[in-house]
Amino acid sequence: MRRSEREIIKDNAGNYKLTSKSAFTFVEVLVVVSIMVILCTSLLPSGSLGLNEISPEQEADSAAQWLTRAMIKSLRSRRHFVIECPNNVHLPYFVLRWIDDHPEKEFYMARGKNLFNNNGATFKSFYSPRWGTLTPAMTIRVRNPVKKTEYFIIISGYGRVRTAPVP
Repeated sequence: MRRSEREIIKDNAGNYKLTSKSAFTFVEVLVVVSIMVILCTSLLPSGSLGLNEISPEQEADSAAQWLTRAMIKSLRSRRHFVIECPNNVHLPYFVLRWIDDHPEKEFYMARGKNLFNNNGATFKSFYSPRWGTLTPAMTIRVRNPVKKTEYFIIISGYGRVRTAPVP
């Protein structure tokens, strides 16, 4: 609602005039601006603008850091784990399953439109903190099906994690 203020003003000729000023309240302006923001964000999704787009290289680097932290956690706690990543299906995640008295799973979820699959012949790789080895070694492909680009996470048998554009 508009707020009207009425004033009685005396002009130079000595006559009195009734004037009114109308304006929108601050709350009304905020409501209109917030509605416009909501409409703009719904019409222009951030994915189409490329704001949430993460390249396979960035995704591979992030996943490699996550795997390195899992190996450090394994060495500190002396817990074994298995990395599970299927080799014939592209999924937006891969699984790290801890093997001990309290089995639990951790998932690395892809951000954006990236997908993971195992580039090798095996579905699972076992990590032993006692020896610091991964059996067998594993290469995980990070692929963006929309842009047709890919990057690789390479985990050596000695537990070294690195990323590369080719396996």
